[in-house]
Amino acid sequence: MRLGGLLLGFAGTVLILAPWQQSGSVGWGALAILAAAASYAVAFVHMGRNLVGRGIPTLSLSAAQLVAATGWTALALPVGGGPESIEPTPSVVIAVVVLGVLCTGITFHLTYRIIADEGATNAATVGYLLPVVSVALGAIVLDEELGPRIITGMAIVLVGVSMTRHNRTPSVADAAPAAGS
Repeated sequence: MRLGGLLLGFAGTVLILAPWQQSGSVGWGALAILAAAASYAVAFVHMGRNLVGRGIPTLSLSAAQLVAATGWTALALPVGGGPESIEPTPSVVIAVVVLGVLCTGITFHLTYRIIADEGATNAATVGYLLPVVSVALGAIVLDEELGPRIITGMAIVLVGVSMTRHNRTPSVADAAPAAGS
């Protein structure tokens, strides 16, 4: 049921995005997005199997991951280039800290909490909701049109996500009363 939900959610996302309607080649950008999505799936499974549930608080796990990422980024800046035109004014530093702590830090901690509480599969399904929310916000805020294909895709995604929330069906052995009860 859960695998079917994941596949159905993916199909709904494809229906919303309709890559067959794009002209020209897919390009490196689309391949980078696909690689990033696959990386998230692999990372969530890795986090669920090897990091979460080993007695280390999820806040410590998320903080360690962000400190390591900051270190790697700092090492890459001299070779990869940086934003030379941006001066580190107080407002720029505040913006970076707020975005880093609120948007990234809290999100990473919540991701670890969801994986610890609900499992990697349920945490990963959040990604399926992003196109649904994006399209809905586009319609509400920007008055973008929602055609039948997009509405159908949104419904398919929501059904797929709900399918992933179902627990496995209990077997006959699970339903049998315990000996002596």
